[in-house]
Amino acid sequence: MSYIPSPAFSYNLSPEGFSSYVCPSIFYKDGSLKPKDVLENQLLGWMKEALEEGSSYLKQCRAYQDIDKAIDIITSQVQSDLPISISKIFVPSIKRDVKEMVAILANIRPSWLYETRAFKNQEWAKQARIQNGLSADWYNKEFVDRRIKSLLQLGIVEGTGYISPIWNPSLNGLNRGGIELKLYRYDEFFPIQVPKDFNIQNSYAGIISDEMGINRARKVFPHKANLLIPDRGQSKLGRGLISSAAKGFWDSIWKADSQRVKTSSGPVIDIFYSYIDDFQINPLHSPYQMGESSWGYEVPYVGQQIPDGFNQDGSIRTKKASYEDCYLYPNKRLVIASRTAILYDGPSYWWHGRIPIIKYSPDDWIFSYLGFSMAAEVSSMQNSSNKMRRSLEDALHLTIDPPMAIDETMMSKTASEKTSLRIPGRRIRGKLAMGDFMKPITSPEYYRPTPQHFDAVQEVETKIKEILGLPDLKALQQAKQVPSSDSIEKFFSQAGAIVTDMSRSMDKPMYELADMNRYYFYQFYTLEDRIKILGEDGITEEDFDFVPGSLIPASLPNEPKKNYRTGEIDNLNGIYLSKDMERAKKHIRNFKTTIHPTSLHQITHMSRKLLLMQASKLNPLLVDPQTLAEALDIENWGRLDGDTVLEKVQAAMKIQEKFGLSSQFHQGLIQLLLQSMAQNASPEGQLQGAMSSIADAIKGGNGSNPLTANPVGRPPSLETEPRLLNKPGDRTTLASSSTTTE
Repeated sequence: MSYIPSPAFSYNLSPEGFSSYVCPSIFYKDGSLKPKDVLENQLLGWMKEALEEGSSYLKQCRAYQDIDKAIDIITSQVQSDLPISISKIFVPSIKRDVKEMVAILANIRPSWLYETRAFKNQEWAKQARIQNGLSADWYNKEFVDRRIKSLLQLGIVEGTGYISPIWNPSLNGLNRGGIELKLYRYDEFFPIQVPKDFNIQNSYAGIISDEMGINRARKVFPHKANLLIPDRGQSKLGRGLISSAAKGFWDSIWKADSQRVKTSSGPVIDIFYSYIDDFQINPLHSPYQMGESSWGYEVPYVGQQIPDGFNQDGSIRTKKASYEDCYLYPNKRLVIASRTAILYDGPSYWWHGRIPIIKYSPDDWIFSYLGFSMAAEVSSMQNSSNKMRRSLEDALHLTIDPPMAIDETMMSKTASEKTSLRIPGRRIRGKLAMGDFMKPITSPEYYRPTPQHFDAVQEVETKIKEILGLPDLKALQQAKQVPSSDSIEKFFSQAGAIVTDMSRSMDKPMYELADMNRYYFYQFYTLEDRIKILGEDGITEEDFDFVPGSLIPASLPNEPKKNYRTGEIDNLNGIYLSKDMERAKKHIRNFKTTIHPTSLHQITHMSRKLLLMQASKLNPLLVDPQTLAEALDIENWGRLDGDTVLEKVQAAMKIQEKFGLSSQFHQGLIQLLLQSMAQNASPEGQLQGAMSSIADAIKGGNGSNPLTANPVGRPPSLETEPRLLNKPGDRTTLASSSTTTE
């Protein structure tokens, strides 16, 4: 059964037919447009209710109550009600462990790839390579790993963090745009009517709260600058606001205009970006224009004859527009607002049609939208550890300066309270002939800690690391430099199930990030941008068609050129009339984003390297040199012609044959030159031995062509998983026999 209503009753599903829960329509029920002031007042009312709904939903999550506790832990909030006379030692062991976890998990290898779905289309394959090149350049130049580190801090400490990839037209200066990664905390994104699987892309709406300085907001939205009013005197991240009272800051900051915080960095305002899955359709009996620039399009009405592709002869295929063809907001509706003004209402800017935000929760559970704080989970253990440390410190002080009993006839109360035997050289007057006038109440040995006391502290702190998964993470970090004699079984044993799951939980956010970027490359990157980054390799055939500088084809498949005024076919002097967004939607579907599970932290990378090396020895047709070089992280190796592995192997064979014939003469000359240098004891001549070793390695050790000759040595038995072994003469080999030893 379809969830999409039929056109016969689609008009009755206008949002104006519902009393609540939906964003107000731009049309009245009779199809007339609402006045701008009426619509904006309704939108402000809806947004206020939506924010309250979203905030209430977050507070009902089981993980919500522990977030303040976690922030206190990281900011090293020390218990302040301790007596002055006892120890106040505080060891932030959780903070130290979290810092190490973040450092290890942030050390990722960007392993996502853009691939074409049609292997035989050379131009599409080149576009996929261009997308990969743009992605690599963006990752390195924008220090993306540092932003991922911040996302990890939010996720591990607060339980949930968000990262938002958007196109900022002034990221690198005026009119010098780029893909910006913005970070948001757990309470800066409000899901509205989110489904039970917590997929925010399937929620009715998602509201992003973006805090910015008031003057920055007025610069970004100059047309409504006079309506923008500060919400607070300083940022929510200002000193003193993140504490156990963080959730009540709304009432404590702005009691009156005269009571602003003196340490304020300046007034700030919250700008709300509401992305709405608005299902209203065009109620008119004529097409309706929506949006502008690259996100503009024309919406048909239900029953209108609309193009549905082109026949081989260039004639247009048509169909009747259905309900889903007539959505006013097929890529979501975007409402930008402050608490006092609507700043934008229209189609979303982004071709990917999603809410541009990605959720990350390393400790997520099916019964809570917000993930649980890993720091808060072990807070009681840190408290216990610090209590024991304070007790130990107090005990050590008592052994040095134990409580003393003083003869009240020998020393006044005031003098006895001020007297301390810990001060070197202290002299105390007393009548020793009458016996002890000062002595310990209890033997100092009574207070002396035992080794078991110190072991108890160590045991608790070790358990904290174990619960956080830090030992496994350390093993994972060390596994990136596995000794050559280690087997793959040992390698995988170093990455426990929990660590593998932690790494896997990062795959989805990174995939979504890469997939959104793919659309930005098509929507915003110009030919000039690509040439600056990739040189001539950034140019495609599409750059010289009707839309100069765009990766998008100038026409749809089989689309004819038409006269702009009459609409008649004119392949000689006409132009293509299809819209950018229409062509982009069809063209981008020819590509896909892929990411191998746990490849970000190279958990499977070592096994992939060894297996590819083994496969290249088993049969040269199984792996081409380019694939092997990329797996071995050999930078700037080059590219082979072809899209499949087999095509690249064939290209490599042709190069090898050509190189083998043409280079023999040059190799002879080089050999004679090196011999001459060796006879003259020149430094260059000393390289001859090394050159010979390299040549033997390239030829497989027997002067044969590695792509055509039989492999050297015994055939692999494959009794065990392959492992690297050291051999005499500084050689290495891949062994798969259970009896093979170093």
